[in-house]
Amino acid sequence: MPETTQLVLAARALDACHEAEALLEDTTPRTVDHETVALALVRVQAAYDSLAYGAELTGVALAHARATIEGAKTTLAIIRGRYQRHGATRSASVDRTSHTQPRFARVVTFPSDDPAFRDHVLSIVHREMPEIPEELEATLRASYPLAVVRLRQRLAETADDPDPVWYAFRDGGVLRHRPQDDPPSEPERPHRHGSGDR
Repeated sequence: MPETTQLVLAARALDACHEAEALLEDTTPRTVDHETVALALVRVQAAYDSLAYGAELTGVALAHARATIEGAKTTLAIIRGRYQRHGATRSASVDRTSHTQPRFARVVTFPSDDPAFRDHVLSIVHREMPEIPEELEATLRASYPLAVVRLRQRLAETADDPDPVWYAFRDGGVLRHRPQDDPPSEPERPHRHGSGDR
């Protein structure tokens, strides 16, 4: 039974890989959606490799692989639906003068080696759809109190990369990053007062 389950999951992972590859071609490069699809593809490819080419997995490993596959498919479905609704008018709806639309902006996170912070930022963008950097910053600060989000200055734009870019700083700025040997951060959880709190 475990072997059969593993083969079924491998087939679902392969299907998700093909789905992500196709959607990657449809999404606009250097946007949040494109980067999110690319991240989902990497994760589901890793799940497929472990399922198809690895040894027989334990129940916990199978559950993790299943969660990875289902999470990726859910993400792909959300992005595909958004592009089906707005794809035809996408280029016409981008306001190049305001540079505030997160659906078409690329969000770059600092430090770049903190995947937990990057994933948290992308999840907020897709869930809340903030219209200006300040809205994303306000939501981020519930979990990262020092977070700062800024629009890239137009002087930094190039002909090869004209799209709007938001910079999300976990610690308030580039120079305030924690040392490289520190572990990646995790979003803060609201403190719940217990009976022993004074």
